[in-house]
Amino acid sequence: MLQGFGTKTIRHARSRDRGNSVLVLSEARPCVFFKKGSDLPPKEVQMKIINATLHDIRFQGFGDEVFTVEPYRDSFLRKFPSFISFLNWVLEKICEDSVYNGSLRLDGLTSAKDLILPKVVSGYLNLNSLTSIEGLVLPRKIGGYLDLSGLTSAENLVLPKKINGYLDLNSLTSAKDLILPEVINGYLDLNSLTSAKDLILPKKIGGSLCLNGLTSAKDLILPKKIGRSLYLNGLTSGKGLVLPETIGGYVYLNSLTSAKDLVLPKKIGGHVYLNNSILK
Repeated sequence: MLQGFGTKTIRHARSRDRGNSVLVLSEARPCVFFKKGSDLPPKEVQMKIINATLHDIRFQGFGDEVFTVEPYRDSFLRKFPSFISFLNWVLEKICEDSVYNGSLRLDGLTSAKDLILPKVVSGYLNLNSLTSIEGLVLPRKIGGYLDLSGLTSAENLVLPKKINGYLDLNSLTSAKDLILPEVINGYLDLNSLTSAKDLILPKKIGGSLCLNGLTSAKDLILPKKIGRSLYLNGLTSGKGLVLPETIGGYVYLNSLTSAKDLVLPKKIGGHVYLNNSILK
């Protein structure tokens, strides 16, 4: 195992049918694809797949031959003393003008220190193992979802103004310092929030809104429109609850035993569930 690399692996793969790229950071069989015969690290790299982490270093060209390169271990570590330094190099090579036309699945990454992400990611960005945003500068544009479900604090978190997919902030227990995107076209997961204090939601959420950790509607101002379902299963009282005017899916209020003080939406696509029973 290379010191500083642990068991992390990078893989850059292009889908055969759609031509979509996904950069994956996970635990997989290590294999780095470089132009055969080049020095390490090569100045010019031809890549259709990158797989690296390296308790075993192997290089493969575009043919069938796979060969180990043990003598390059020291030079590799001189060039890339840390895994982040290697990841940044990979991102630089596969991006064009700081734009990555694909998705970044970096769910094995536990620290964003020194990480340089592209300014634009056309697909999704998965960073669900990060518990701190120290050093994290997110792309200004993300075409798919953004998974930050490991973060426990929103302090210094700067999110894109628009998320085309879902936004997962499932581990946040407080909305302090949280500035949400103006547009979220997918669902918004804030299930660990225990209070709506400081929570400012977008005016419209295209998917579902998950707030199952709230036990009270105090300070809660919901969007006027939710494209799919609303989850408020932790609420024990409907007092002060103002539901959106339009909900495309269902409303889950399974901790409520009474519909007292509850004003239903003008338009709802599904049922309202109270105490695991259908109200409407």
